[in-house]
Amino acid sequence: MGFKTKLDVIVDCETVNVYAPVWNMENWDRAIFNVGITAVERISRTVICSKEIGIDKIWSVPKRFIQDFYRKNFTRADFHMMFSSFKDFAPYFNELLDDWSKQYSIELWSYNAMFDSNAFFVNADREGVKLHKLTKDWKCIMMLTAHYLSYGTAAIQFCNWSVEQAYCDYLNGRGVARVLEFITPIGNVRTTAQNVHRFLSQNPEFIELHKGLADTECEMDILKWCQGHSGWTKINAEPGIGWRLVNNSFEMGRNGFDSR
Repeated sequence: MGFKTKLDVIVDCETVNVYAPVWNMENWDRAIFNVGITAVERISRTVICSKEIGIDKIWSVPKRFIQDFYRKNFTRADFHMMFSSFKDFAPYFNELLDDWSKQYSIELWSYNAMFDSNAFFVNADREGVKLHKLTKDWKCIMMLTAHYLSYGTAAIQFCNWSVEQAYCDYLNGRGVARVLEFITPIGNVRTTAQNVHRFLSQNPEFIELHKGLADTECEMDILKWCQGHSGWTKINAEPGIGWRLVNNSFEMGRNGFDSR
């Protein structure tokens, strides 16, 4: 039996917090209303799946009952598929992974896998459904990225670029909110997917849409950059807090950058 082709499945979910006791949804935190999925063959870079999925149970909750950051970015027409609930969606997701597993060796990714995997587990537990075994080995693009942005030339370039963008925008009167897209209030370099993609594309105006499918496409580009480094498969990509790796090096850089 030959080796299976590697398939990277990138997942991004958008959530709201719900307080709707009238529908037995009192204090539902991290309630998923959108899942974006991009599946790409690792060697050929062929995208075999690109889906924007909605969860109607959460999508339809009136806005007065939710704490919303990103649901307002959507219209119902944005969704390629709409499932009645996460309980209805989970079997479809599991079957997708099963079908792909017949042909591919799958790795499941998110940029911030700590958030996305946790949201999946919380919603699955709350609605009484099981998730595919691959979700137990959910990998974090941010941890890979942080490794390559925390030492050597890339680290120096990333930190210098982020500081320069923030400083130039400040001088140009673009406001504190714009500056804080690059540097946090306490002086940490932001390692968000948006800021990393801006750096890699050298496009400081790139805006992460916070819509599942578009975000997975952005994350796919970042993952591709990480996979271009030799030895990347040996890096620990377990969900974690990537910004600490980068900013520890950034702190050392204030008195002469550590280019390990």
